[in-house]
This record gives sequence, structure tokens and C-alpha cells, in this order.
Amino acid sequence: MASKCAVVGANGFLGAVLTKKLIEKNYSVTAVYNNGYSNINAETEKLNIVDFIKSKDQFDFIFLSLGNYKCNHQELIEINNIIQTILENNNSAKIIFISSTNVYGIHKEVIDANSAFNNPTLYPLSKLAGEFIVSAHEKYAILRLTYLYGKNLNNGSFLPNVIKKSIETGEIVLFGDGSRKQDYLHVDDAGELCVKAMESKENGIYIGASGISTSNSKIAEIVSAKHTSTIKYVGEELGSSFYFDIKETQERLQWNPEIDIVKGINEMIS
Repeated sequence: MASKCAVVGANGFLGAVLTKKLIEKNYSVTAVYNNGYSNINAETEKLNIVDFIKSKDQFDFIFLSLGNYKCNHQELIEINNIIQTILENNNSAKIIFISSTNVYGIHKEVIDANSAFNNPTLYPLSKLAGEFIVSAHEKYAILRLTYLYGKNLNNGSFLPNVIKKSIETGEIVLFGDGSRKQDYLHVDDAGELCVKAMESKENGIYIGASGISTSNSKIAEIVSAKHTSTIKYVGEELGSSFYFDIKETQERLQWNPEIDIVKGINEMIS
């Protein structure tokens, strides 16, 4: 009998990819959504979050992919209350909690799983609160994911914005000299990491990143090569660069990111 999985947040960017991946691997999947389910395959079993919380069904694995940086303080509190309730209702399930590398705040050095938390803002603070709740559970994995990208990303962040401007105006505008670097993890690689964490017999906290940081200017060059654009540099870049050490994640979960940034961006543009 196939193990039963619930993906809470299945209509989100990562949740939709993860749901599809679990089904392809022959797991029994319930897709749990909040306000809509347009990104969930029509044939997939679906439950509204309210009905899921009321349900007496027991699951082997529960993925918690909830909230984003646009949520306000009260919404983030409510999300963690939901997490607590789900855990109380599913004592025997392994919980895979989707956190964020934003919990570390700004660092000049390379960040690993044990790096200090440097003054995280509201959203990452709520993720740390969620981690605290989940880590009290008997079986868990916490995944601190970096910037996820891939087809259907439309959250108005740097990468989709660069692509949008390139297509619409033929011009990409970067701040400063374009040297700011970020680690980009393709959503398909993130989905595979989620499955590896689920299948592991260990509890653990893991960084989910590619281990390669790419500059804004390089991103612009990749986009421009696919859709010819002018790259313009203006003003000053106020954002920080980020670098992540993923060796521990690779070794403990036998996972490696497979989609490089050029291939991933080209898929987004095509």
C-alpha cells in the first residue's frame, strides 16, 4: 500500500511541483489548499485547509509549505497556529517543514546550517517560530530553501521581473554594477530535495540551495542571450549577496541539484 502524503500549500509554486512529483513516484497524495486550486491537477485528491484540519485521516508524511513574505503579522501567527493544530492531529506522521534561508539574515561569509541568525525580519522570524513548533515533533525535517525559480514563477521578484522587462521593453535595468550575487535553486530540484528529506530516516535541518551564487549581471546576460535586450546600470545596489554551503545536505540526503541556472532561465523564457 502506498504511503499517504499530504501537501499543505499544494496550490503554491513549490507545492504544485511537489504534489506532481509525489504522484509520479506513486505516493498517495492529498493536495491541501487555502483559497484556490488552479495549479493542482484536476485528478488529484484535494481538501480545503479547514476540512483537512477537521479530517480524522492519518498520514505518513505531511509537507507544510505555508505563507510568504507578503503575509502580515497576524496572518503569520495564524499560520503557526495551523501548524500546531496539524501536528497535534497527526502524532505519527513525519513533518517536512518548508522554511527559508532568510532566517539567517545578512552574512558576509558563506552560510551553512549552523550559521547564526543575524537580525531576521518578520517573515523569517515566523519561519523560525514554525521550526520551533515542528522540531518538537517526533519525526521531522526542516528545509531552509533559498530563492526558488522556474516556470510559472510570477511573484514580482528580481528574476521574473528581469524577464518581463526584457520581453516588454527590450531593456534590463540593474542597480549598481550588477555584482550582487544570489543563490538560485530550481523548483524541480527543491521538489526532489523535499522527497529525499521525507524518505530519510533521520530528523534534521537542511539548507536547500544550489551552492552556486550568480550575479545580477550574469542573470541579465542569460536573459538577454535568449531575448536580445540592452542592459542598463543605474544608481546603487543596496541588496546583499548570499552564498550557501550545501555539502551537509548533499551528504546526509544523497541529493544534488541538477538544473543549472542557464537551463532554468531558458525554460522560464520559452
